[in-house]
Amino acid sequence: MDSARPVDGGELPRELQPVVRAIDRLMERVRDSIIRERTLTADAAHELRNPLAALRMQAQVALRATSPEERNAALSELLRATDRAARMVDAVLTLARFDSSTSVQISKNKVQLDQLVELVAAEFSVLAASRGITIRRVCEPVAVMGDQDALAILLRNLLSNALRYANKQIRVEISANDQYATIAVVDDGPGFSEESSTRAFNRFFRGPEATHSSDGAGLGLAMVLRISQLHSGTVEIGRGHFGGARVIVTLKYLCPESAMEVSPAANPG
Repeated sequence: MDSARPVDGGELPRELQPVVRAIDRLMERVRDSIIRERTLTADAAHELRNPLAALRMQAQVALRATSPEERNAALSELLRATDRAARMVDAVLTLARFDSSTSVQISKNKVQLDQLVELVAAEFSVLAASRGITIRRVCEPVAVMGDQDALAILLRNLLSNALRYANKQIRVEISANDQYATIAVVDDGPGFSEESSTRAFNRFFRGPEATHSSDGAGLGLAMVLRISQLHSGTVEIGRGHFGGARVIVTLKYLCPESAMEVSPAANPG
């Protein structure tokens, strides 16, 4: 597959030219899929070295412990490293699943975004409260055609990322115009640096601004980008109302009834 070349159909009858072009497109998709899979596998193997090394080190500390307190501390760190490795493996598997999917393959059912935000935000309420962070929702009743599970993952990753950066507050906004639905997650953290804003969607990239960066695998925004692409959407990073980051996802598949409920002059961004 690495040496695959476009099919030479120059001497074939004109009637067969569409077949040749279809084969070329198929080969290109397969080649791109293999490259993405190999890259993800290699990057994941590299990134897993750190938590696995931490697991080994804490296990050794626990074995050498001379007091119950020292042993319990080492075991607590061992559990923390295990949880991080498990989250990373789960994220890699999820991203690999989306990488192998196409926009045609994911389900397209009616998803009420404002209701989905309420459900996902509730999952983060305890963690946010423990960090003194308030999650505010400003959501119009907007429905899109899409994969509810995938969009829930997108929202979870946006909120998880905002929680790492936020100081006191996060704001989730849902709006729509006559063509697009927009999800915006805003925090009052330091915002993205110039370097981070250009690399934020790179897999396994963790920005230095994160206050809880050790909790993440560096795959959250990469997953947001991939899910938005599967919904023919886009993702942008900007400056928020509170001086922090504003991550904006624009989705194309707006339900007809949602488009009728909003003004055609509404601004999606």
